[in-house]
Amino acid sequence: MKRVGVVSLLIALIVAGALFAQGMMGGNYYGGSGMMGNWDYIPPGDAKPLSIEQAKDQAQKYLSFWGYDNLKVSEVMEFSNHFYVEIAEKEGKNKAFELLLNKYTGAVSPEPGPNMMWNQKYGRMTGSMMGGNFIAQSETDSMTISEAKAHDLAQKFLDAQNTGLKVEDGADRFYGYYTIHVLKDGKTYGMLGVNGYTGQIWYHNWHGAFIDMKEFGGSM
Repeated sequence: MKRVGVVSLLIALIVAGALFAQGMMGGNYYGGSGMMGNWDYIPPGDAKPLSIEQAKDQAQKYLSFWGYDNLKVSEVMEFSNHFYVEIAEKEGKNKAFELLLNKYTGAVSPEPGPNMMWNQKYGRMTGSMMGGNFIAQSETDSMTISEAKAHDLAQKFLDAQNTGLKVEDGADRFYGYYTIHVLKDGKTYGMLGVNGYTGQIWYHNWHGAFIDMKEFGGSM
């Protein structure tokens, strides 16, 4: 192979790798892209963060933008690094997926972890890697691990880490996993995911400190 051909091939591989990494890491945002769109980006100066209500409105715009008329914002949690937004189906008991929203720019991106890797219906790992939206693939809801068992596994995981943390009663059921809030001294501290088939635990270590939260009921 000629030198020019080798160089061209290397350039193509680098570009392809960059595009793949952008899709893999959630590089496609609603409301921003690149460094300015990252969910943990903090602009220089004295920028004022969005409120929880504004975060909810921005997330709802995201749903409308991608045509998710059957979904709604069910919960927004404010952390020091970003907003966590829980999306639920308007019909049925299951939650749909989870989003992260930049507190200053309003950029929205899919949450990493269980949301991408374990979600059997809306997870990006089962859909388009290059699109900013979720692609529904399977509507199977046959998790073999019960909510009670998920709680037990989650608490054993926390106890093994000697954290002193406790799992909160109740769990948010997604297609393929549960999301459970974690308490410290009886107060909301963070969250983790439990795979509904394998029992694997995935602690959310990207949120930062918990600040506040609000649940949203009814249709939107």
